[in-house]
Amino acid sequence: MRSTDEKKKTNSCSCISFSILRSAMISWLIFAMILVFVNIAFLVSPTRALAEPSDTPNENTWVTNGPIRATVSDGTNTYIGGSFTYVGPNTGSGVAISEATGSPEPPFAKVNATIRAVAPDGSGGWY
Repeated sequence: MRSTDEKKKTNSCSCISFSILRSAMISWLIFAMILVFVNIAFLVSPTRALAEPSDTPNENTWVTNGPIRATVSDGTNTYIGGSFTYVGPNTGSGVAISEATGSPEPPFAKVNATIRAVAPDGSGGWY
């Protein structure tokens, strides 16, 4: 049979172990709650764009007639790759071209749709 002193040592040892275990569990619980709250705050916060898109397109921007799939810049030039056959000024789907220079003839309307036919209006414009 065990003496009373041996029982006290055993009981006090298990109490200390339980106390340490309880403190560790509380610490982990607090850590987990903080982690959950931070993630919830991140998920519900509104996402802000780094740059706001303009409502007015830049007239000097060049465009492609297909998707760009890769870009790289060497500090001076930007190189693009993708599935396109045209890179040039954003003229829309149709534009009058100068026979002499091959450049768009200003002023011209930018049409953002498919053009199936054109007809002169008799006054220098087009339908």
